[in-house]
Amino acid sequence: MSPQIPVVSLAPIIGGKIGADETVARDVKAALASWGAFELVDHGVPPAIIDGAFAAAATFFKLPLETRMAIKVDKSNRAAMSPCTRPCIRATCRI
Repeated sequence: MSPQIPVVSLAPIIGGKIGADETVARDVKAALASWGAFELVDHGVPPAIIDGAFAAAATFFKLPLETRMAIKVDKSNRAAMSPCTRPCIRATCRI
C-alpha cells in the first residue's frame, strides 16, 4: 500500500474528454481496491463551499453525543457518526 491516499481527478470528465467516465471509474476502482478511500480533485466545487461543509461538521461534532444521537438518521443524513480520530495522512486534511 502506498503511504499516501490515492488522488482521483475529475478533470477528464469536466473537460469532456472521450472515454473520461471509464478512465475515472478505473482510477476510482484502483483507489478503492488499494486504500478503500481517495481524495477527489478537479471537481469544480468552490473552496468556500468545502470550507463551509467542514465548518458545519465541526460544529455538529462539538454537540454532545446525546444531542447527535437524537437527530434522525436516513439515507441523506448520517447524523451521529463519529469524526475521524486517525492522524491525518495528508497535510490538506481539515479534520
